[in-house]
Amino acid sequence: MSPRMPFRQWGGLLACLIAGSLVSTGSASEYYYYYDHQPVALSVDTTRVAVRTDDLDAARDLLLQAGIDVARAEAFPIPGWQLLPVSVPSDEARIRGCVADLAASGRIDFVSPVFTGRLGPLIVTR
Repeated sequence: MSPRMPFRQWGGLLACLIAGSLVSTGSASEYYYYYDHQPVALSVDTTRVAVRTDDLDAARDLLLQAGIDVARAEAFPIPGWQLLPVSVPSDEARIRGCVADLAASGRIDFVSPVFTGRLGPLIVTR
């Protein structure tokens, strides 16, 4: 005979499953942060990436090969970071691939997708 789970535990488990499904289907993005114990969805900005490098010129060829428009670099308020537009229309999967390729190159100090949220553009920093 198997032990029985009290109703309150089943109810709690069911509430967690329902809440989890609402969170996962509430946004197409898998990125989020928590504010006041609630997940807040973030969308990937498909028009640009963020790059941290001390020498943008040294990485220019690599960035151009990745489809990044280096000529239109925009300084981010955090020193050393640049917001770089992609030169071709993009989607979230392409941005993720571009970020992964740039990170794997070893020629960029740090690279991040740009996220859009209630607070404006957000990036992952170290």
